[in-house]
Amino acid sequence: MIGLLTLYGTVFVVPDDATRGLVRLGFAVASAAYVLFWPVRDRRRSRTARKPAPVTP
Repeated sequence: MIGLLTLYGTVFVVPDDATRGLVRLGFAVASAAYVLFWPVRDRRRSRTARKPAPVTP
């Protein structure tokens, strides 16, 4: 929804084509930075840290 409003909603708010292009470019750069630099937990470590379930005979 944020992408839709940012990329296409600016048509109704920003009258200048160049400014609209800069807003869209800024959104694309910010989105790419968010995806590339967002911290991700290490899933390999969390698997080894868990204790296995006890086996009942």
